[in-house]
Amino acid sequence: MTNQAKGIIYTLITVLMWGVLAIALKVASKVIDSPTIVWFRFSLAFSGMFVWMAVSNPKELKILYKPSWIIVVSSLALAWNYIGFMLGVQYTSPSNAQVAIQSGPVLLAVFGIFFFKEKISRIQISGFLLAIVGFYIFYRQHLSAITGNEEQYTKGMLLTLSGAVTWAVYAALQKKLVQNYSIGTLNVFIFGLPVLLY
Repeated sequence: MTNQAKGIIYTLITVLMWGVLAIALKVASKVIDSPTIVWFRFSLAFSGMFVWMAVSNPKELKILYKPSWIIVVSSLALAWNYIGFMLGVQYTSPSNAQVAIQSGPVLLAVFGIFFFKEKISRIQISGFLLAIVGFYIFYRQHLSAITGNEEQYTKGMLLTLSGAVTWAVYAALQKKLVQNYSIGTLNVFIFGLPVLLY
């Protein structure tokens, strides 16, 4: 099997899992509170990464007691991303949260322009404007269809958008961090700190 075929298969698996995630979180939120769900997600990820690093590269675990401030901020940003998305799913719906969280990649592209001096074309500017208008129309359309729960819907959308902003911060910081640390080293700390917080 070629690398391209493997890449397509991994991408399809990721898309499938991401599509099911919001629905599974909505179902779980009916019986378990949101911070506990987020804690479990981070605990599972941290446990796997910790075992992997302990076996493959135990020296790198020193990151757990000697992190840089950028890694701490990155971990806090991802921690809020998870809870913001979770609460967005809880207060709105899986489909609403999935659409709103997509503002994160748009914000990351904006960060790339301002912080990493990436060049932008007119077509890309048009794309940004179209995305902003699309998010606004989506919000207004769903808000007008809701009767009696407008405040809860708005709260859920704002929480999801805050999660998208912190994901963009997390992703932008990763661009700097991967120059000095391996991905495994970063992930073991980034997943570990939220376990303590939640």
